[in-house]
Amino acid sequence: MLWLLGGAMAVGQVIGGRLGAHSAMRFGPRLIRPLLVVISLGMVAKLLPDPANPSGIMILGWFG
Repeated sequence: MLWLLGGAMAVGQVIGGRLGAHSAMRFGPRLIRPLLVVISLGMVAKLLPDPANPSGIMILGWFG
């Protein structure tokens, strides 16, 4: 196990969770909704062309 890397990730998750919760309470849906859409589209753009992704292979096969 890489304890230092795991500890750094845990600290980052705690900080991100606190900042995210604070931002959600302060700005409400007008921040959360667009952020959710942008992050979701970014994940699709990253994962779809991955050669190990069966969904990407299927969808790219339709258009290829």
